[in-house]
Amino acid sequence: MFVQSITFKTLAKMNTKVSNLNERTQYFSTDEMLNELKAKMQPNDVVINFGYSDYGGDFFDKVCIAFFAENYPNNIVKETTYYSGENAFIFGEVAAEFLEVTENYLLGFDNIESFYYEMENKEREAGIKYFIESLDTDKYEISAEIPSEFYEYVEGYCNVLTSGLDYSESDMIIKAIKTGLIKEIPETV
Repeated sequence: MFVQSITFKTLAKMNTKVSNLNERTQYFSTDEMLNELKAKMQPNDVVINFGYSDYGGDFFDKVCIAFFAENYPNNIVKETTYYSGENAFIFGEVAAEFLEVTENYLLGFDNIESFYYEMENKEREAGIKYFIESLDTDKYEISAEIPSEFYEYVEGYCNVLTSGLDYSESDMIIKAIKTGLIKEIPETV
């Protein structure tokens, strides 16, 4: 069963209680995950649903699921979904505190800000590595070091998505040449 994604922004306003979990218009879940959630929750617990896939949700959803799984494992139930995704419910006092603290700044809860930027940097580095590894070595000579100017370009002009780094390959090649990361190999006739 495909579990669709829904972003935190929509669900934060919902502030679901356990009694509302039978109305599935506000969230998406398999029956198995919903039953696991109900077994772990207290009657007045606040519930937040995070979810993403290659086709929905955003990087913040991915970060929140990873953050709560690592830091608050007793307050999360999660499942893997189709299309490289995950779906999770965060519940209890932690969920209530998260909603309160993040009302004005989404990265204001606990140490989620540093966790977010660490995950973002890892995704960016993986995207750069993939870009370099996918270059045609018959056309380009690759420098041993990545110039800091290239990192700055990637940070400013490429988006980190749930599926990795989103970039224009032609723009990346132009910038890689300008910064000295790669050189074009002249065609031999």
